[in-house]
Amino acid sequence: VNIEVVRKLKGLITYLRQIYGAETFLTKDLRNNFLWPQRYERNTGVVIMEVMDGSPAFAANVLQGDVVLEVNGAAVIDRTQFQGALTSASAKEGTLTFKILRNGTEKLVVVNLPPP
Repeated sequence: VNIEVVRKLKGLITYLRQIYGAETFLTKDLRNNFLWPQRYERNTGVVIMEVMDGSPAFAANVLQGDVVLEVNGAAVIDRTQFQGALTSASAKEGTLTFKILRNGTEKLVVVNLPPP
């Protein structure tokens, strides 16, 4: 086994996890919790349950309890669409734009991605 190849693969896996959310934040579907649709007055989107320290989302001030409504202009209905929007976003662009709902107000948050 070539140690250098293993190191590069580990680095690539870490990078992809950071970009696409596996080590950035934990989410839940808004519609899968019987209290949240009333609290947020909607049944679509994903709720940010936790943001990992030092992640691009943390640096962009994405907060626990934010509801992601869109990623780069594409509507987010559930976690599957959210992950799809993240994976289809081009890492070359260098940023993701989230439309979030925070405390009843919609706002845009720009997440700067680490360089490839």
